[in-house]
Amino acid sequence: RGAILGSVPNPGRGQRMKTPSFVYMKIHGMPCVNRCWHCCCNGSPDTPMISAKKLRYALERARELQAQTGAAVFPQFYAEPTLHEDMVGILKRQLELGLAPDDFWFTTNGHGLTKLSAEHWKELAAVGFSGVRLTFHGMRHDHDRLVGRDGAYDDLVTTIRRCEEHGIEWLAGMMISPENAGQFAETRAIVESLGSPCVQFGWMIPNWQGRAANDEVRVTVDDLFLLPDRSPMWQAEGDLVKSILEDEELAEKPVFDPECGSLMLDVDPNLDVYLSGGCDGNPFDAIRSGVFLGKLRKEGFLPLIVHYLADLPEPVRLLARTTQGDLARKYGDPRGRQVFHMADLVGGKWASRLLEDAYGGGV
Repeated sequence: RGAILGSVPNPGRGQRMKTPSFVYMKIHGMPCVNRCWHCCCNGSPDTPMISAKKLRYALERARELQAQTGAAVFPQFYAEPTLHEDMVGILKRQLELGLAPDDFWFTTNGHGLTKLSAEHWKELAAVGFSGVRLTFHGMRHDHDRLVGRDGAYDDLVTTIRRCEEHGIEWLAGMMISPENAGQFAETRAIVESLGSPCVQFGWMIPNWQGRAANDEVRVTVDDLFLLPDRSPMWQAEGDLVKSILEDEELAEKPVFDPECGSLMLDVDPNLDVYLSGGCDGNPFDAIRSGVFLGKLRKEGFLPLIVHYLADLPEPVRLLARTTQGDLARKYGDPRGRQVFHMADLVGGKWASRLLEDAYGGGV
């Protein structure tokens, strides 16, 4: 991988920097009929729609990047791509260009899929559209309330039926909040009775980003007792603080590693490109001007990435020289009972606070 780009100098450390083997692109500019409490990109019906021309332009440049570097490049559309008038054409083009992993699951609230004709379902299936991923927030009334729209639950149910009719695999899970944890078992039983999901209905907790960057919607260890299949990946903040500070290797690990092999990009509707985090989360939301990489032009993404790797933005340098132990001591709550994945707590919540403190007035 990276056979053409190879590596580029890092003047800050006098070394050669590895180029990414995986590039994840979040292409923004699609509204959403919902206003979900957990949405990482604050999706809403008020978002102006990006043009099909710009979307296709971004996809073609993404394919060029993949060919130039050998990296796996995966664009996803935010917030709800099924609302776009050219949705079928755009998804077909993405799949035709090979810009999706083999285990690609199309994440959606189902609203637009409920309106697709049988012919359009067949067109998508013919180019590799094979899996749909859906998120529930409880039973009908509570689901609709938590996503801010009547009929949202019914859209998911209808989408499941359409998937069953057209031979498209589907999976579903539940996003857990303090309000709905007690409904998990009942919700799972009903959803799994609707058809044949390819994996068991599970649960998840949102990353500290967008509307979910909010202590009031965070579950605690008490909520976890209402859930089955508890995993050690989800722990109370206090336990994670202890784990980091008692493990010398973890405590000395940098918060952000520009050479981790993965690169996340935000592409705005006007085709401005920003860094959007790395292996462990995206702490850059509050200081996006400090990680602006440039505008996407006919030269493509490659010059922007080369420049980024050769001259890391100062916020990236700050995170790269800060350790997990530094953040645990400064921002961690040793008695915290709210539940996180360690990577999200460190690379999301704590790293965001560090950058806000350092660059709150601008970068």
